[in-house]
Amino acid sequence: MSLKRLLCTTIPPVGQSAPLSEEETLHTLHVLRLQVGDTVLVIDGCGVEASAKLEVKAKKAFIKIEAHTRKEPKPATVLALKQAIIKADAMSLVVEKATELGCTDFYPLFTEYVAVRFKDREPAEIQNRWQRISDQALKQSGRLWKMTVHAPEKLSNSLTTASPSGLYLWADETQHSDSLLATALFKKPKANPIEIAIGPEGGWGPADRALFLALLKSETAGPWQAVGLGPHILRAETAAICALSLCQSALLMR
Repeated sequence: MSLKRLLCTTIPPVGQSAPLSEEETLHTLHVLRLQVGDTVLVIDGCGVEASAKLEVKAKKAFIKIEAHTRKEPKPATVLALKQAIIKADAMSLVVEKATELGCTDFYPLFTEYVAVRFKDREPAEIQNRWQRISDQALKQSGRLWKMTVHAPEKLSNSLTTASPSGLYLWADETQHSDSLLATALFKKPKANPIEIAIGPEGGWGPADRALFLALLKSETAGPWQAVGLGPHILRAETAAICALSLCQSALLMR
């Protein structure tokens, strides 16, 4: 049986112990139902994995490091998803799958047709919830580097800088075959960063489209290239997963 993976932001040297966060303690003891002395794998979200024994002191969980088992460098390519905010369950799914597919940065966007409202909840509270969902997916996927969930922001504020070496793409439901995402990735195989923007339910609004088109002429923020994902109209969450799958495949072939 595979070992359970826990998240601890600081992994100490072999033989030393470190506490788990309150949230991770609750998950470890009451959801995973692990026991004192169980062997686990611990990751710090910054490229380090270690094997450890679980300890409990005064209802607080600790990990005692037995060996450092794996270390990975930071991903060489930034893969960022700029996702228009969609309904709660669908957004949670996108966050989870983006983590599994190697996305490094996740930017929730307010766009013209975003219908979701946070009501009395602060954006930071929603951001933290999405980060927790990502961290759970991180542990299950085998990744060692966390995906950073950024604070929700307006589309206009999210498209302000660009690098000549980067590839900036927005999924356009009207682009069925003229300019496919896979083709754009093939034409710029060493692009870094790769950023892709996915619209909300109902697609991009006229103001969103006007913004992207204006950036085609910008020397500092563009160009953002419109690309298609195939002949069919996809749900927002499906489009995000499809786009990231294509990007991950392109990265694996480098």
